[in-house]
Amino acid sequence: MRLYLVRHPRVDAPKNVCYGQADLACALGWQDQLPNAARLLPTEATIRVVSSPLRRCRVLAEAWVASYAPGRDILIEPDLMELSFGEWEGRLWSEIDRADIDLWAQSTVGYAAPGGESLQQLADRVAAVIARLPMDGPDHVVFCHSGVIRVITAMLLGMPLENTLRFEVAHLSVTLLERHALRPRLLYFNRV
Repeated sequence: MRLYLVRHPRVDAPKNVCYGQADLACALGWQDQLPNAARLLPTEATIRVVSSPLRRCRVLAEAWVASYAPGRDILIEPDLMELSFGEWEGRLWSEIDRADIDLWAQSTVGYAAPGGESLQQLADRVAAVIARLPMDGPDHVVFCHSGVIRVITAMLLGMPLENTLRFEVAHLSVTLLERHALRPRLLYFNRV
């Protein structure tokens, strides 16, 4: 089974805002970039389409299905939402207490922003989604977030979660993983 992981478009938010699970709209003009991502995605009748419930992913999934894969159902999967930053959501990174950011940087896997979740908690809920997908099942196109893409990639390749922040994931990029029982493979990452 192949997993095509698609990051959402840029969001309509001020620069340098922490937005995690905030349900923001896509920035204007994102539709012009859809054909670039679409050329990397399968359109066979057997594919399954899955999306985070957050608007920036859901709208992208709906637009892609309407234009490139008409008639496909979209499974909305709440466990594919981005990492929750709790009380940091909607704040400028420069407004967040530097000591808190330093604690997070020292323990990216275990630290959670106040009222938020840790990278390990994100990985646990994303792992539950991946476990429900049959290895010998149809290919999946998954519209999600950079944190989710990083975590899925690390999990399937057996990499430590600590390394996930080293992965750059561009907006509207596609990452392709092949999931096999013996050895999952990364076919490409962050392709635009």
